[in-house]
Amino acid sequence: MFNVLVLIYAIFYLILTQIRPVWALMLIIVALPAYLIRFSLVGIPCTLLELMIILSFGAWVVKILKDYKFDLKKYWREKRNRASYPFKLEIVALLLISYGAVFVAALSSSALGIFKAYFLEPIIWFILVINILGKEKKASEKIIWSMLISALLVSAVAIYQKITGQFIFNEFWANEATRRAVSFFGYPNAVGLYLAPIVVIMISFLQQKLFSNSDNKTRKNILEIVIIAVAIILSLLSIYFAKSEGALAGIVAAVIFYGLLVNKKMRQ
Repeated sequence: MFNVLVLIYAIFYLILTQIRPVWALMLIIVALPAYLIRFSLVGIPCTLLELMIILSFGAWVVKILKDYKFDLKKYWREKRNRASYPFKLEIVALLLISYGAVFVAALSSSALGIFKAYFLEPIIWFILVINILGKEKKASEKIIWSMLISALLVSAVAIYQKITGQFIFNEFWANEATRRAVSFFGYPNAVGLYLAPIVVIMISFLQQKLFSNSDNKTRKNILEIVIIAVAIILSLLSIYFAKSEGALAGIVAAVIFYGLLVNKKMRQ
């Protein structure tokens, strides 16, 4: 049954990559915790997040081939007319070094898994963002809104767990006196690790919304500000309910540093 559900979702996602490739990438950002959903794909360990990245990359490659009518010679001839990738040399060096490390580890399954998850797939994701999202208007805003939705989902589960104690499978953390929310994750500190960077980004986003076109706030602008503020508050509550003091301290430090940078820029 589980494999059937994964197959249905994969078909839905593949269709989405064809009709709305930008939405497909935004869904990956929203569903970042999907790395917790694990299964085997043709005998190879895989996660739902990896499957979405692979399907998006495959759909993008097929589209490129169709655009060039499968003429690879034409593609390479026109390469000089296309903008070069940022950090191109660094990416190639990173791939070569990491792949060499896999050979040093005798191509073990654990080494290949680390190479796939920590090097190959992030580079594939970088390529997708540059080529699909990078061509969109307000690409950075679309990425941030996707992260905001993801933060709201994680926070909603964490707050529900704190109130009810349900879906916390560790008895000590589920006990009312020692309760710590874990959201989708297996341990409380993961809530802080996931939400803290997003909170800092959302605070910066909120500051930009508040101080841009301040004399002409539309209803849409006000609604956006309210949504961002609510997402920040709920995320902070979730981190607090997870009792992740390190994450809270990190947010405070990052906000102070950001405030100093903004203050310096405003003085110039």
